[in-house]
Amino acid sequence: MNSIGIEEDFKEDHVLKLNQSLYGLRQSPRNFFLYLKGNLERVGFPQSKMDPCLFISEHVVCCVYVDDCLFFSPKKRYIDQMIQGIKDCGMDLEVMDSLGGFLGISIQRSIGADGKQEILMLQTRLIDRIISALGLDGEMSNSARTPAPESPLPKDAQGDPHDMGFNYASVVGMAMYLRKNSRPDITFAVHQCTRRSLNPKRKHAEYLKILGRYLIKTRKNGLILRPDPENMLKIDCYVDADFAGWWNHEDHQDPHCVKSRTGYVICVGGSPIVWSSKLQTLITSSTMESEYIAMGTICRELIPL
Repeated sequence: MNSIGIEEDFKEDHVLKLNQSLYGLRQSPRNFFLYLKGNLERVGFPQSKMDPCLFISEHVVCCVYVDDCLFFSPKKRYIDQMIQGIKDCGMDLEVMDSLGGFLGISIQRSIGADGKQEILMLQTRLIDRIISALGLDGEMSNSARTPAPESPLPKDAQGDPHDMGFNYASVVGMAMYLRKNSRPDITFAVHQCTRRSLNPKRKHAEYLKILGRYLIKTRKNGLILRPDPENMLKIDCYVDADFAGWWNHEDHQDPHCVKSRTGYVICVGGSPIVWSSKLQTLITSSTMESEYIAMGTICRELIPL
């Protein structure tokens, strides 16, 4: 036992206590987050009560994603002071001078035609991976104008099996990450494809290829953030419901065909920050009831904001 630093005799009824977290253990991520949280709070970053990964000091906002941190402040010197304070706590930080990308998202700053600052969030590399995975590299000129057809994507239980040469679940997973971060315009289409991941048919694969052809056309598009300095804390919420939108597209004996859909987007300072498109869990009997459920769903996101 001397090889791990235990000098005294180790007996069968002894138990080792691990003082440091080891990489690969289930509790390691939590241990690291608690360590990071303690150091941030020590230098004046109290944790938000609404979002455990958000820390706000007097002059700086810190967003944490696993072991990556983003610092935002009106002046760079405030960030430098906070980083130095964290280093003084004993943490070894690798500091990047500017934010050019984060978690695979390219972040570009520019000035719009009206002279206001803009932030453009792009994921062109991920889009290229989706296009390549779908086998559409040689069809760059064959693009689509919309991410989904007009009609919903049915279950197609008796349809031909998916045999189009790509991993359906893998492509859907990449599309989910894309729509969550920088492409709210494909949210509805991705959600429909996601529902068919368990047993995809050829029709579902063709539908997913339509989404891929739309991404070919809009490859250089992304989320544009244009915060309004005069209404920086103004919150706008838009929500709607599609009552029993799957009727006549699914088996009438399937209760899912009469479920309504909720869609919403929340903007802060004129910039979208939260969006979703998903089926309601309850079966409603009227348009008004589906609207009320949609409003209740959005309030769970809106009230904390």
